[in-house]
Amino acid sequence: MPGMPPQVICYERADDVGFGVSGVVTPARSIKASFPQLDPAQIPMAAPVKSEKVAYLLDPIGASRRSLALRSADVVLQLFRASNTASRATRGYPFLPRQSTTGLVLSMG
Repeated sequence: MPGMPPQVICYERADDVGFGVSGVVTPARSIKASFPQLDPAQIPMAAPVKSEKVAYLLDPIGASRRSLALRSADVVLQLFRASNTASRATRGYPFLPRQSTTGLVLSMG
């Protein structure tokens, strides 16, 4: 919905060299130091971070071109999934490498 803060930021794999990014979570230390009165609502497609999690995206229908090792890992992870629909395609990590709960979510467009 236009004007609303993003709800899900997804790291996307591309079919060619490199990758695509829908958005980025940043601590925004330099932005906040440069603009102490910063209101994220004044920045298009930006919002303060409310929560953060990392999810491994499974391939339940076999549409991706994953290696045998990743397909095997998918099968093992799917054996331990919960019965609800949301967890059929994702598995959450029990930790976050670096949390940015005071940062900003920005669109990379």
